[in-house]
Amino acid sequence: MNMPINAQEELILLGQLDFAEAKRIRSILEDQGVVFQLRTEVDNCGSKGCKPTAQVYTRDKDLPIIREFFEKEHLRSLEGLEVNHEIHGAVFDSEKSDATCPACGTVFSTIKTECPDCGLCFGGPTG
Repeated sequence: MNMPINAQEELILLGQLDFAEAKRIRSILEDQGVVFQLRTEVDNCGSKGCKPTAQVYTRDKDLPIIREFFEKEHLRSLEGLEVNHEIHGAVFDSEKSDATCPACGTVFSTIKTECPDCGLCFGGPTG
């Protein structure tokens, strides 16, 4: 669905997006009454492996809704990536029976010098 645009309304260039992503976002925002116009060049992807892109235009009055949308998308993309400060400073101590990997939080036996989950290497014995 394309939102009707008044001929006197000036559209602002927001930027360029992957065409499929731009269509996904346009679908969501148009349901909220936002103009999210896509413009593509006929020859913008002539080489093999190229992904088509679209320039994205909107009205000035739609910017607050679009800003809120992208802020929520950004926060959603960060979910599950919080820093665990308790394991961040973990030290591999071969004198102890277990160690906590500072990269992923996996607890493993110090008999191993590599985290069995993420592969972080703690070095082998010297000597």
